[in-house]
Amino acid sequence: MRTVVALSLIALAVGPASARSDEQPGLLADAALGQWAKCAAEVAFARADQPEPAWTIVDAAFGTCGEYEAAFRRVFEPVQSEAVDKLKSETMVPDLLVRVMVFRAVLKKLRNEAWDGPPI
Repeated sequence: MRTVVALSLIALAVGPASARSDEQPGLLADAALGQWAKCAAEVAFARADQPEPAWTIVDAAFGTCGEYEAAFRRVFEPVQSEAVDKLKSETMVPDLLVRVMVFRAVLKKLRNEAWDGPPI
């Protein structure tokens, strides 16, 4: 059950970020953004149960996925570097931060339920 919940949360995190947007110029941008978002989500969820603050986990996830970020930036360079910065800081980071916090809340609830035993 816990594995199913964890995998569902990961799929939730990865799905919307890799979806096609009319604002992105083509399939190359879609692929690069999808890989970057997927990498960051996978790293964040792999570390989500660590005691560090959620912000630290998300920051480390994006740091770990620098090669994917660089690939995405190459699609837009040099014209839209600020747009990529804005996408990351205003959309991707806050979104992943919320997802990590929700993931942690679900894990805590599952642990509490497992500790308390099955409902009577």
